[in-house]
Amino acid sequence: MRYAVISDIHGNLPALNAVIDDAKRNFIDEYVFVGDYYCDLAYPNEVVNTIKNIKGAHVIKGNKEKYLDVLLNSDQSEWVYEQFAPLYWNYRELDDDNLQYLIGLPEDKKIQPPNSNHKMHLFHAPAFLFKSTNMDLLSSSKYVERMIQENFSHEEYLCYVQKILSSDDKIVKILDGLDTDIVIFGHSHIQWHAEIDTKVIINPGSCGLPLDYDKRAAYTILELNENAINILERRIPYNISDTICYTMKSELYINAKTWCDIIFHQLNLAKEEITFFFRHVESIAKKKNDYSRPYSTTVWKEAANSWKSN
Repeated sequence: MRYAVISDIHGNLPALNAVIDDAKRNFIDEYVFVGDYYCDLAYPNEVVNTIKNIKGAHVIKGNKEKYLDVLLNSDQSEWVYEQFAPLYWNYRELDDDNLQYLIGLPEDKKIQPPNSNHKMHLFHAPAFLFKSTNMDLLSSSKYVERMIQENFSHEEYLCYVQKILSSDDKIVKILDGLDTDIVIFGHSHIQWHAEIDTKVIINPGSCGLPLDYDKRAAYTILELNENAINILERRIPYNISDTICYTMKSELYINAKTWCDIIFHQLNLAKEEITFFFRHVESIAKKKNDYSRPYSTTVWKEAANSWKSN
């Protein structure tokens, strides 16, 4: 069995199409999707329709899909916070069938392939199983901080990941207690994989918004043989300009220009910026002694203007 493992599409249809085309050329049997299908770019329905039409797809929800649960039960007259503008627009843009599809997805899933001794556990964010562990060191913001200190290759990063995970007794203990031998999640937008004792961990990176200094769409091929697990990390080029131009012409850009501009910057650099922007927003709020959360429009706009000027 050969699986295409895909995560963090974030509304980027051109990237998803490029990945699926490559997966077909690599004779994929089934697809694994581990969350965050919409929000940051302007193809929410197109992405969901594409996923729904794939035969043999295993699909779970990410943190973006969980936001829909909250919005579903909220008063739209209170949707006034600019920091949530992308979520508001996407919620309203999604077709009813697609909205219900995303809301109805499970948070995790276990897969036992036929005639196989292997078993997979799928979830979106590492904190689902690995709370308060060294897994926190593998975030996209930590990736930037390490890269600033010393430029490193992907191969060097894989060695770093292996060291970080294998040296954490809590992670090792959690893995030992699982009834699955393959753990798959995304969320960080950083592609990597590791083997800890008899367990394999896969993060396919981000299909639609990679943040590991490689702009190409990321996904991972998982091949299960009777006595072996083979992993092939793939990076697929696509036309980033098409994605940006389409989004700039959409209502999403009108409603959430600041957010979209940061996303465009991340697309072009493949480097985390949103986390650092939110730190900037928090600093503005503290200077104003404004402790309201979500952030007020005044704080958000001042932070956006000063961020652009810097």
